[in-house]
Amino acid sequence: MDIYFRRKRAAVGELIYAGLMAGMAAGIVGVLLILLRADGERTWHPFARTALGFFGKTATAGVYAGLLSGLIAGTIMALFLMIASASREEGMIAPLRLIAATVYRDRALKGPSRFPVVMTGTMIHFATALFLGLVWGFIWAVFLGRRAAFAAPFGGAVYGLIIWAIQSYAVLPLINRPLVRGIDPGLFAVAHLLFGATLGTYPFFYGEGLFSAAYVPAVLVGVFSLFAVTETAGVIFALAGGDWTIGKAVRWGGLYGILLWLVIHGVIYAVNPALGRALQSLRFAVWNLFIGIVLGIYPAFLEPRPAEAIRREEWRRAA
Repeated sequence: MDIYFRRKRAAVGELIYAGLMAGMAAGIVGVLLILLRADGERTWHPFARTALGFFGKTATAGVYAGLLSGLIAGTIMALFLMIASASREEGMIAPLRLIAATVYRDRALKGPSRFPVVMTGTMIHFATALFLGLVWGFIWAVFLGRRAAFAAPFGGAVYGLIIWAIQSYAVLPLINRPLVRGIDPGLFAVAHLLFGATLGTYPFFYGEGLFSAAYVPAVLVGVFSLFAVTETAGVIFALAGGDWTIGKAVRWGGLYGILLWLVIHGVIYAVNPALGRALQSLRFAVWNLFIGIVLGIYPAFLEPRPAEAIRREEWRRAA
């Protein structure tokens, strides 16, 4: 049998998983490249400067608090659903498989649990939780701040129920019917209520005073923004590349990185011209070039199969 391997024409779910993993690798490389160019005590300054320049001081404090409360709320919601699923003898990871059906469709529920399916479900769940926490924190910080901290758990509970209604009746029927069919509506509503109420921990993490002495919140927001960009870019690139070989993906990844540089630089200039001018264009372009090249490793996360089997399938299709 031919010992060489090629990539099969991957399904959308597998490509999204590969793009997410490559995006994570690119994010790690991006952080390391920035740290290598930093100076002593100002090591993390690029992340803080980007977050403060893009969101502003008050909004950055809110986004930071929203991300932390979203992480906590997402963890509690996941544990609640997993424990409830286990108590019904459906399997503790059944909720994650249902979430993964967003990209894998009914295949996520068939056969034994596979690591890519469970990992995809986990990443989708926490990415959604962090995003919803970010939105919650931004809105609360900009419009209310600490003035209504006592009402945060109640406001969060209402926010959670609104999310449940929108997801159950508008979003999920379009993108994930297996989840709609496979989860109890009442249990799903309670899980969102719990999620929203836990977002009420937001005031414990909110405080603009943190920026006077240390910029840890701004750094975390900056790092999260970087990973959000690389993960999104990874998924888009993997879907566009399909069953490319690693060599071809890496070559096109460099060009894709330059395209990212043009887009990101343009967005930053539009939002905050001063920050855009402060960025060193050549260094930023090289950074994006490396990010694009790392995104090109996404085929490594696709399932390989022998070239002989691929040839047989090509012959069958030709016939």
